[in-house]
Amino acid sequence: MSNIKVEIAQPDQIEELRSLTKFLVEELGQVFDPQRFDWGIRRRIFDPLQRHGILIAIDED
Repeated sequence: MSNIKVEIAQPDQIEELRSLTKFLVEELGQVFDPQRFDWGIRRRIFDPLQRHGILIAIDED
């Protein structure tokens, strides 16, 4: 993992964001709510102003 690229999340990365969010939420001992995720991510990722706050890291190795 020495070559990681960070970029602004795009709509075609929603499934990767869902998997990561589900993993993080469950590691914190919480219940992942898919409806809440869908509502929040779709509201943010398709809004050009809010999308810039959602970053995704890509392992290029």
